[in-house]
Amino acid sequence: MKIKGNPLTPESQQQSSPANEKADELLHSELDRRLAPSISAGIVDVEGLKWAQTVGLADVEEHRPANPASIYAIGSVTKVFTATLLMILNQEGRIDLNTPAGSFLRSGSLGPLDPSATPPISVLDLATHTSGLPRDPPCASDAGDDPYHGFSEADLYRVIRELPPVVERGIVQYSNLGFGILGHIVERVRGMPWEQALSRFILEPLAMHSTSLDSSSPVLATECTTGYAGETGQRRVPPWNFGALAACGALWSNLEDMARFLRANLVVCNRPDPAFALSCASARRMWSPRPHVRSQERWKQGIGWLVTNDLELGTRLWHNGGVGGHSSYVGFLPNQAIAVIVLLNRAEVYGRAEELGVELLNIWLKSGSDK
Repeated sequence: MKIKGNPLTPESQQQSSPANEKADELLHSELDRRLAPSISAGIVDVEGLKWAQTVGLADVEEHRPANPASIYAIGSVTKVFTATLLMILNQEGRIDLNTPAGSFLRSGSLGPLDPSATPPISVLDLATHTSGLPRDPPCASDAGDDPYHGFSEADLYRVIRELPPVVERGIVQYSNLGFGILGHIVERVRGMPWEQALSRFILEPLAMHSTSLDSSSPVLATECTTGYAGETGQRRVPPWNFGALAACGALWSNLEDMARFLRANLVVCNRPDPAFALSCASARRMWSPRPHVRSQERWKQGIGWLVTNDLELGTRLWHNGGVGGHSSYVGFLPNQAIAVIVLLNRAEVYGRAEELGVELLNIWLKSGSDK
């Protein structure tokens, strides 16, 4: 497979093609409009990266160019990894998704997560944002550029204990707190820290050597992009530190690693990669919208993945991410076996990152239909 060789020099980039030229032009035009200091994007199929391009600066003040190995904070795309770890536990028979989530937490006062609550909040409720829990812990809004800084496991249990009763259930209400708790449950069931489970069951098997939750680690030190924010995207901001909520958004990654992960998802139900522990049945469950829940969003909610049925693209599984100084988008079309990655080192532009990803998918689908 090309992805196991050098996925950043795909065969399609060795010669000019209308699709390559249109995609390159699109990225350069967004850079000219100052969407972000740098943009790194790629198209993935079952063989690996079909096209990859990175433009702009990884660090504006240092005038350091970005490159295809540059590393970006992927924010809430992290939730897809947490959900994947959960489903691996489920297929091993280690956790039933319908079990009350509080059953896997430390004993004591658990507020609305108490297993004896009627009805209890299940693990599946956490994994599909239908628990009714708030988007963030109450303290998150008080920390400026680093809203989760210093948030410890003790803080997590204190927040759980002090949460008010859940008023509205059965409706999709996005919750970073819920996914942070889900990561803690994965830790307790697996018997190891979330980041260790992530490395052991996903990152190491798929050779995702540039993915980490610590932006100061040796893995990231030389290729990490600097994050920017503000109305013009020129204010340098520090990376976020998620602490005990790491499972909701702490990961950093790059094109090559995300291509490996997306390819593993693309082939899981036809010629699965033996390095990927997720089964086809578990993947299909992740991709299926949870039935009998209401959503006020433009998407339906799977396990980890968001599900949209586009007029032109058909079923699209996706997630975006937005953290201090970075925005991201990953998505794939299971029926066409094609995926896209968009990484930017500017905050609050994840909506445009998604639009850009959809435009890139359309370029490649049209190029195929024109042949």
